[in-house]
Formats: sequence, structure tokens, C-alpha cells
Amino acid sequence: DVYVGMPPRRFRMIMDTGSDLNWLQCALCLDCFEQRGPVFDPAASSSYRNVTCGDQRCGLVAPPPEASSPRACRRPGEDPCPYYYWYGDQSNTTGDLALESFMVNLTALGASRRVDGVVFGCGHPNRGLLHGAAGLLGLGRGSLSFASQLRAVYGHTFSYCLVNHGSDVGSKVVFGEDAL
Repeated sequence: DVYVGMPPRRFRMIMDTGSDLNWLQCALCLDCFEQRGPVFDPAASSSYRNVTCGDQRCGLVAPPPEASSPRACRRPGEDPCPYYYWYGDQSNTTGDLALESFMVNLTALGASRRVDGVVFGCGHPNRGLLHGAAGLLGLGRGSLSFASQLRAVYGHTFSYCLVNHGSDVGSKVVFGEDAL
């Protein structure tokens, strides 16, 4: 469970050690899979900000297939950064890259901390084998992964215990020195 936005709302995300993009299904969800609870609504969060197409972080994601190449950015400081992210099983998400506050339990003792400005994808059409979850928390080694983005706050140390997606027991992730 990850708490996102201001005020924070709880979303159940799948932790993926093989990918980097953090993303949630977002309103207006045009073609989305079934999830427990409501989709993330950017309009309901005071901390949500779009990453614009002129931002250097926009170059870290692939544009949707229908976007012209090279990416057309007519208003670099205003137009949102579109993304398309796909997985080996053909699951995919398409939406806008954004910044948001994430609050997670980051220590073995259960203490939580809010981290502002986390880059994530606000997905509108999302397809694949992720039914029940609200999105995906990327724990890969790339610069967009949740672990990499928290590196400045908690160093290079984290541990995790992943259980099956349908399990009644929750997976745990611990960042910082308590991870040892």
C-alpha cells in the first residue's frame, strides 16, 4: 500500500523489480483494468504537477506510438509530457508524466515519511495482467524508479520481501539503514 497525493490516499500497487516507471491508473481512465478502490484523481490532490514536454525528465520515457517523431513540443513550459511504457508480457500504460507526493512506510519500525516531487506516470489507457492493483511501483535501477528517486533521501540501501499478488499478506519494502 502506498499513500499518494495531498491529502494522501491509499493505493495498492504492484512492486516490480524489473522496471523503472512508477504509475497509477488516473481519472479519466479511458480503458483501464479493474482495481480495488477508486482510480487516482489528479484534481483531488493539491500536490499534483505535470512534467512538461520541455522538462529534461520527459526524455526518460518513450512517447506514445501515435506521437510524431521527434516528439512535438509546441509549448515546452506548458504542454504535458506524454509517455508510453510497455512490459514483456504486453501489458502497457499510456498517460502523462507527473510529479506527486508519495508517503510510504520506509523503515522496519513502520515509520512513514512523505517524499515530494516523485516522478510517476498518470495512466489513462492501461492494459495487462495487473487486475486488482492501482498501478505499479518500479524498483529497477533506472533513474525513474522509486528506489532511485529516494536515493538522495535514504542512500543506496533498501530491502524488500515480495509475496504473491493475490496473497492476504502484504509485501514490505524498507529504505535506508534499517534495511540492513
